Formats: sequence, C-alpha cells, structure tokens
Amino acid sequence: MKERGAFEKARIDGILNALSEGKTGYDELSEAGKTSESRAIEDIGLESERRFTRYARQVDFIECVQDAVPYEDAYEGVDKWLRFKPYKKLPDLPVQVKSSFRDVNSFRKNPKYKNRGGMEIVINCGPSINYGIFLRQLTLEVNRIKISLEESPSLGRFIV
Repeated sequence: MKERGAFEKARIDGILNALSEGKTGYDELSEAGKTSESRAIEDIGLESERRFTRYARQVDFIECVQDAVPYEDAYEGVDKWLRFKPYKKLPDLPVQVKSSFRDVNSFRKNPKYKNRGGMEIVINCGPSINYGIFLRQLTLEVNRIKISLEESPSLGRFIV
C-alpha cells in the first residue's frame, strides 16, 4: 500500500507543478497528474528490475541473468531470463518482475502466464524486498517449476 501513496503523491505533485506553470484547465491538470503518476509507476518498476538483477547475481545456483529483448518485454510478459548452473538441471527460465505481491498474484491470472503453463518465475522485487525475502521467493518458484517439469516434462515446451 505504500506504493499507492507514492503514486498519489506523484499525481498531486504533477498537478501542483502544472498549476505553478500557470496551467488551470481541468484537462491540462488531469494530464499533468496522470503523466507524473505514470512516471512514478515506471520508476518503481525499473528499480524493481534493477533490484532483481542485483540480487539474482548473488545467488550461487544462477549462472547468468539477461534482460529480455524489447518484444518479449512489451508483448510476452518477460522482463528477464535466468540461466542456471548445470547441477540445477533446469532450462533457461523467463522471469516477470513485479513491485508488489498483489501484482505477482494478478500476473499469475494473466493469459501470458497461463499460456506458458506456469513455466515462468514471477517475483516481487518491490521497495520492501530484501535479499532474504527475494531468495525465499526465488527458491519457491524454482522448486515449483522443477517439480512441475519432473511430473510433466512436456511443460518444458511452454518455455520459449
């Protein structure tokens, strides 16, 4: 809920800045508020992705962290890719980084996630996430996917 307050503050700040620039029309003020709020949301998302990369590079069983290509990011619901050390016996896995647990749960209902058969790591790396919480989430996600692949190897075809 802290994020919502930050977004509202950004919207209000945007409106106040527009007022200080002499804008008084409802549409101008509304647009200024929406623009500032969108920028704040984008900033939190980018910082969450940076935090993910920083933490993932500290994990001993991860060999490599890569950014998704722009198409995957924009249209496929993939922010990053993880390559695991060989002993983990896992394929490269796509990752969707979220900024709250609410957003994680919401993404798991997304058709992009469902069409992938759940073969994607979805993780909260928002402002309140420290390395310990990150590692716990990552371990649960990796174990969930590993068990799913052991039970049904055909799920591996969903990882593209």
